[in-house]
Amino acid sequence: MGISSEEIEKLLENFPNINREKFNDALKGVTCMMEYDKIRIYHCDIEKALYCGCGIENRDLYSWEWN
Repeated sequence: MGISSEEIEKLLENFPNINREKFNDALKGVTCMMEYDKIRIYHCDIEKALYCGCGIENRDLYSWEWN
């Protein structure tokens, strides 16, 4: 279904040197869903924010990475 903000925080504990600003910027404008009172971000967008650069590589999204 997607990952809640609490689950994202727990996941990010595994990446102590991540650039949180770049990670959060990569999540701006992504598609998400609402489950009751929680917003859930799709796992593919979290993966992109982590591994396609952004947080770990300390860069912005490339135009072709934005959905």
